[in-house]
Amino acid sequence: MPHPAPRRRRSDRADLRTAGASIAALLVVGACLLSLPKMLAYDVKLAAEEPAKPHFPVTVDPVNETIVEDPAVDALFGETDPALEAAAGLAGDALTWLANLVAR
Repeated sequence: MPHPAPRRRRSDRADLRTAGASIAALLVVGACLLSLPKMLAYDVKLAAEEPAKPHFPVTVDPVNETIVEDPAVDALFGETDPALEAAAGLAGDALTWLANLVAR
């Protein structure tokens, strides 16, 4: 009766890759868990500093029967950032190039 073939063992490189992936995953999870209290404290600090603002950009004044717009909304849309506009232009150009490449 022939002897059964010996079982093949995974290579040492596969073992090292598995160990490396496990260590990397543990480091990422550990970093997230360690930074969680700081993020929560920062969020609480920001919430305490910000005054309460209406969530809707307009409010209704029932006494005078008028609609009052939030000036922060106008300020937000009135300001333009040249760097942001340049980045948007580059992104649009890249998407146009990609669409033309796919259409060929």
